[in-house]
Amino acid sequence: MALEKNTTHTLYQHILRTFAQTGNPPTPDALINTLQLSGLAEVETYLATLEAKECIYRDRVTGDILAAYPFSARPTPHRVVLEGKHSVYAMCAVDALGIPFMLDTDATVHSQCTHCGDAVSVMMVNGEFISTPDGLVVAYTPVNASCCPATDQCPLINFFCSTAHAQAWQEQNPHLTVEILTLLEAVECGRRLFGILMNPTNVRFFIDGEQGKN
Repeated sequence: MALEKNTTHTLYQHILRTFAQTGNPPTPDALINTLQLSGLAEVETYLATLEAKECIYRDRVTGDILAAYPFSARPTPHRVVLEGKHSVYAMCAVDALGIPFMLDTDATVHSQCTHCGDAVSVMMVNGEFISTPDGLVVAYTPVNASCCPATDQCPLINFFCSTAHAQAWQEQNPHLTVEILTLLEAVECGRRLFGILMNPTNVRFFIDGEQGKN
């Protein structure tokens, strides 16, 4: 069977919409019914393609979707409340900041300072943001190309309530290369990465490697 990119893109966007609406990924049967696919073999072909392109991450034993960037099916430190209604979990701090742009909605990101554990939040309304506390920053840790972003990189991209706390955490982890982003820089990174994902034309830039991920 020849894999059609348009079907891959459509399936990925359906997974994202389901996450946004329910906080969980669709089941294989739901994908078959909604997208009128031939069966589990065809679903597996498309999911394997998305996983190879690092758009989703699956359980190695069950094959269940554990993440579809920027969403996580499991609780993480980064919870995003959409329009004050229901919550979804993001894979990392940058992913959390990108979700409102992807869905074109207001949202509040709730997380914690990775150094001291204090609660932090970012309220995003009409593309503007207000953080608590004011000095919120994000520590970004690049990794080598052979890593698995879901397990090796995302856990290292987190909020800190101040630059001083981010630097203290960096000193405690000298083996890591850390770039400290201002909140404005982190928000722009999230917008650039995920703002296009629900656009049927532009999603190819994410899936087909024409725009870099984290």
